[in-house]
Amino acid sequence: MQKWIEENKLIEQNKVFNVNGKTYVLILLGKKKTENFNVEITGIRETISIQYGEVSKGGIDIIYKVSKLKKDNNRTRENIYPFVIAEIDGEFEIDRSFQFSKKLIEDELDEMMNDEPAKRLQRVLSAQTDRDGSATKLLLSPVTPESLTEDGKVKDSKNNFGGRD
Repeated sequence: MQKWIEENKLIEQNKVFNVNGKTYVLILLGKKKTENFNVEITGIRETISIQYGEVSKGGIDIIYKVSKLKKDNNRTRENIYPFVIAEIDGEFEIDRSFQFSKKLIEDELDEMMNDEPAKRLQRVLSAQTDRDGSATKLLLSPVTPESLTEDGKVKDSKNNFGGRD
C-alpha cells in the first residue's frame, strides 16, 4: 500500500483497499504548499438497508475532518502530502460502498453563507448537520473496495477514477 500512496499522493482522493484480510480506508489531501494541514477520520459506521421488510447490509459511512494547523515560521516552505489511513479487520465485499463525508470547518461554513443564493442552496443541499451539531459535506461518488498487487498497482479498476493503475 505504501507504494500506491507514494505514486498517488499528488491527487486529492478517497480510496478503500482490501489487503491481506484487512480493509484500509485512505483519505489523501494531495499536494499542499503554504500551510500545514491535518486530516483525521472522526467516525466509521456501517449502515443497514431495509427493503420490503428484509434487512441487509448497507454501506459504510466515513466521516473525516481537515484542519489547518498554525503556521510555523521556523519551518521551510516545502510541499506536504497529508493523508490518513484507517485499518478495519476483515475485507469488505466489492459491492459494498463507502460514503465519505467531510466535516466543514468555520472558513468553509462562512464561504458557504457568503455565496450568492443559488450557489448557497446548491451547497446547503450537499451539507447536513451531524448529531454533535457540526456540519458535514456529503461527498458524492461512493467508493467501493479495490485490491492491490504487491507492487502497489490496483487489481480491480471498477472505480479507479482518481489514481493511477
